[in-house]
Amino acid sequence: MKITDEQMLHLRESFNKYDVNKDGTIDVQELHAVLKDICGIEYSEDDTGIIMEKLDANKDGSVSFMELVRIYKILTHAEDAELDDVAKAILQDYRAAKLGVQNTVQDAKAGASIVASNAADAVAAKASDVADSVATKAHEAKEAGAHAIETGKEVASDALHTAQAKGSEAVEAGKEKVADAVAAGQQAAHDAQTKAAELTQTAQDKAADATQKASSVAASVI
Repeated sequence: MKITDEQMLHLRESFNKYDVNKDGTIDVQELHAVLKDICGIEYSEDDTGIIMEKLDANKDGSVSFMELVRIYKILTHAEDAELDDVAKAILQDYRAAKLGVQNTVQDAKAGASIVASNAADAVAAKASDVADSVATKAHEAKEAGAHAIETGKEVASDALHTAQAKGSEAVEAGKEKVADAVAAGQQAAHDAQTKAAELTQTAQDKAADATQKASSVAASVI
């Protein structure tokens, strides 16, 4: 597979960074640092020496930029080059380490997802508990309000009955007083009539006596 321009730029920057004397090559110690920089894997010094020995094309004990490009292609794309057993073993170690990093990342993501899911479940459960508590309190408040209304109705009904009873008693008492007053008036009128009849009779009796006396006097005079 072809190396992208971005990868090539990264290789060039890393190579130039460790090519301290600027002679266009890097030694085995510098290659060790470059491999960590470009592959993200820290090879042992022995593995770096083996890579240098097997992949140093001109066997001069140093690596040119183009040799570094070849090493990078071999370590990352085995299908681009024929490898001997040692290089294949190194490549397998590299890919195993890379796979381990990927698995670690995936495990971390999965763990984070599980933690997030558990946290979401916990929050949902807490929210459900709070909602249940609020609903329960609302129901209790509703029942308390309904009880207060019923109690108020009973108190109002009792007060109305009491007022009606007292009103009836007052009416009856008033009727009794009116009846007593009427009876007293009637009795007084009867007494007055009786007295008037007696006085009338007395007056009539006196008038008769006077008339009789007048007649007697008149007769004696004649």
